Amino acid sequence: MTTITTHIGGATITVPNAELAPFVPPPQTRITAVAFKRRFTSTERIAIRAAAQANAQVYDYMDLLNSGLAVHVTDADVIAGLQALEAAGVIAAGRAAQILSAPIQAEEAPA
Repeated sequence: MTTITTHIGGATITVPNAELAPFVPPPQTRITAVAFKRRFTSTERIAIRAAAQANAQVYDYMDLLNSGLAVHVTDADVIAGLQALEAAGVIAAGRAAQILSAPIQAEEAPA
């Protein structure tokens, strides 16, 4: 049994352990900018840099990524930018989903 004491009037409520759900931390959605870029292959990174020289949208996306220390993989701009890279043929179809959905490893997470 787990005993919980309220702060209102000092009343004591006894709650069985079975009723207490274990704490589950929220999923990690931030990754360091370097780790995010490492999710691309070397060939993809080179193609992205080349595309950025000719395409203002790709340049703007990469400029945003280069501006921060961390990338939020659930951010609408991050998702849209990856989808734009796919649509432009800079990265293969399906790569955006792979890059965004890969579990964030402890060494990839910001300190």
